[in-house]
Amino acid sequence: MPNNRSTARGQHHVPIMLQDAFATSGSGKKRQVHVFDKHEGRTFRTSPENILRERDFNTFQDGETIYCLEEGMGKIEHAAAPAFRKLIAHRTLMCLEESERAAILVFAALQRIRGVHTRTSMLDVAEKIRGRLRENGDDPDAVPQLRDSDDPEAIKLSALMLIGKGMPDFLRSYTNKVMVLMEAVPGETFLLGDTPVVLANQRDTFPYGNLGLEVKGIEIYLPISPELTIAFWCPSIVEMIENALRMCEDSIRRASAVALLGIGPDADKLRELQPQLKAKAEMLQRDLSAIRDGRPLVNARENMEYVNSLQVSFAERYILSSTGDFALPRRMIAENSGYRRGHRWQLA
Repeated sequence: MPNNRSTARGQHHVPIMLQDAFATSGSGKKRQVHVFDKHEGRTFRTSPENILRERDFNTFQDGETIYCLEEGMGKIEHAAAPAFRKLIAHRTLMCLEESERAAILVFAALQRIRGVHTRTSMLDVAEKIRGRLRENGDDPDAVPQLRDSDDPEAIKLSALMLIGKGMPDFLRSYTNKVMVLMEAVPGETFLLGDTPVVLANQRDTFPYGNLGLEVKGIEIYLPISPELTIAFWCPSIVEMIENALRMCEDSIRRASAVALLGIGPDADKLRELQPQLKAKAEMLQRDLSAIRDGRPLVNARENMEYVNSLQVSFAERYILSSTGDFALPRRMIAENSGYRRGHRWQLA
């Protein structure tokens, strides 16, 4: 961490280079994004220069000592920006050089831990631990690690230190994932939350958490434009698709034999299932071919909503859109007011 203050005092936690892809022409000269405020339920438009930033967000000062990561983060953004523009223009992962893929991986690893979600999570976990200690009749302040755990500046320093010391470990977690490009359903767009790198996992690992970067089945998503999202998938997900295709092809072969020679109700049911099995096999084969060739997966509507719902659930407050369509976050909040805040980790 350099011992100097950045000349930029308004420091973004979601960089302008990522927001710009979601900006459209506004009432003035500058392009603007549509913004939904989860806390207040209101919408407005503004320039990317004015949103998802805080004064000295990436700077910690203690007396004359100043630790600032703004310049270093800017270099990572500067390296990734051309790769994103190239990917948006060509819509295939095959257009990327190895250095450009590496720049995207570094950016995604940084963006996952640099923002408001990390700091809010640190504060929330510390408060939960303090609460558990109080319930057991213990004094949280007697635990050295919990002192100043509710101090915003102490939280800021911890978050900056996490980035400074932990980036190599976080980056390794992304390099062993399968990079997949996902395309929006025609007529619909991806959302961008203030915590844009989001996690999901379809595997139930109870009583353990399932959202660790190294947990089997982890899915990581980063929208890079209204039409494109990059996914970083655990290799087990691709293996699962391959296994599903083999099972489907085996079922087609068995059904074909029974349909040709069989008689009776069971044979009739298998004949009726044949078109469905063939359609599923074609879909799985299409997805695998797209993943291997670096082409975008074409999302079904339910998959599109799934990816966008993750942006809503992880966002601490703000969600950006290129169109101003915020029906999904409004519906999610109406059904569960907990979505007014970001995702929270649970203590065992």
